[in-house]
Amino acid sequence: MADPIYALKLELAVGSLTDITSYCQRLSYSRSIADAFTPLSTDEALFEMTNDVGSFSPLRNAGMILGRQVKLSATHGGSEYALYAGRVKRFASRPLLGERTTVIEALTDVDRLSKTRLDTGMLVAVNAGSLFTEIMTRCSLASYAAQALTDNVAFAWYKDRNAANALEQLVRSGYYQFFQDGAGTMQLKARFFPLLSTAVDTLVEEARDFNYTLSDLGVVNKAVLRAVPRQQSTDIATLAYLAQPVTIPASGHVGFFVTFVDPRDSFTETPVGSIVAQVASTDYYAAANSDGTGTNFTSALSLNTAIFGSAMVTSIFNANSADVYLSRFQVRGYPILAGTELVVKQDDSSSQTVFGLREASFDDNLIADYAYLRDLSSTIIGDRKEPRDQFQVTRANEFPAMLSYDVGALLASVNAQTGVPSVWAIRRMSHDVSLARGLEHTGRYELDRATPRPWLILDHPTYGLLDSGRQLAL
Repeated sequence: MADPIYALKLELAVGSLTDITSYCQRLSYSRSIADAFTPLSTDEALFEMTNDVGSFSPLRNAGMILGRQVKLSATHGGSEYALYAGRVKRFASRPLLGERTTVIEALTDVDRLSKTRLDTGMLVAVNAGSLFTEIMTRCSLASYAAQALTDNVAFAWYKDRNAANALEQLVRSGYYQFFQDGAGTMQLKARFFPLLSTAVDTLVEEARDFNYTLSDLGVVNKAVLRAVPRQQSTDIATLAYLAQPVTIPASGHVGFFVTFVDPRDSFTETPVGSIVAQVASTDYYAAANSDGTGTNFTSALSLNTAIFGSAMVTSIFNANSADVYLSRFQVRGYPILAGTELVVKQDDSSSQTVFGLREASFDDNLIADYAYLRDLSSTIIGDRKEPRDQFQVTRANEFPAMLSYDVGALLASVNAQTGVPSVWAIRRMSHDVSLARGLEHTGRYELDRATPRPWLILDHPTYGLLDSGRQLAL
């Protein structure tokens, strides 16, 4: 069968991609999937370019700028496959005669998440998929998609929070899975992805390399989940106040931030659901003297406020022709108070007897409902109490199959030496492509067994039967 046609494009001018495929000698790229036990990681790509006349030397080409887009795709049999999308992280050039090359290193936009800080107001009763959209939108990422999720987060609040850390918390709290696909789209998948999918291909005896591993390293037979429930107070409380008077110049402004504190502990910061409209003389008072005596100038003040979760910025204008003193200022409202930490534990004694105690702790869960945490801990134990076998497979120049694979895809295995036929899910893959002297495309895949666990799956012809010894999962 004919070889695919590759297309490597670099953003040399803002908003415009230039095809540089003809200069590329070799390339490599990788992709991995993140879940509760696999941390979020940035997928890397390397492109080695011929640089005989200095076209790819950053000092000679003004378009060689860090942070610009780079995209790799392939066309085979009339179909186009997106293989990698990222941004330039590094240029490395060699000017030696006969070795004039430039290596372009790129990273996916997950790298941008790790360098973005989140500041939000309080998000109340938000769907997990909508919370994912909120994070992506605030990171200015245009391409993202979330599978249909039924979980709801009672409260979410980010203050100067690393976006990658916030996304990892969401993935861990829902036992979800996340990856960035070849087109650059951020994908959030449900907790049982891809167990109910259909295998897209079959791995047969003639694959270049098979490596089977059975290890107890991933066994978890004790799950500990912690969360801090929050509830909005039904009583009005004083949330912030000024301890010292503030001078407001004549016909001038002052602006300041105040942080909301827990009325039970003035040293603990807390978010609020809503505040009460500030009342002149009661919540703020201005006078001629700093101690609040003298002429009352409160009527000369006008306030503008904006709330940011656990803080409020206030701008006050003094319409009086003389300086005044703001001797009283307070904010009242309904705080969202933190309750006692909720801890749920789940053990599997039979697994502990065989493999010893293997504990996994999940702290700071977003979903702080007891029933949810109980069911999630049972799901984790059901998924992880037994050893998980893995495959490492290498394939070469098998088109279009290798171009269509993505992390999460299911592959069936037929190999007499390693045992009975089975189905596996791609967890990580790396590709090396050499274009200098004929095409050699090598793909290496790390797979986990995707055999359904002992869960009762509604509407499934086999795994949805009642009284069949299966357990209801979250």
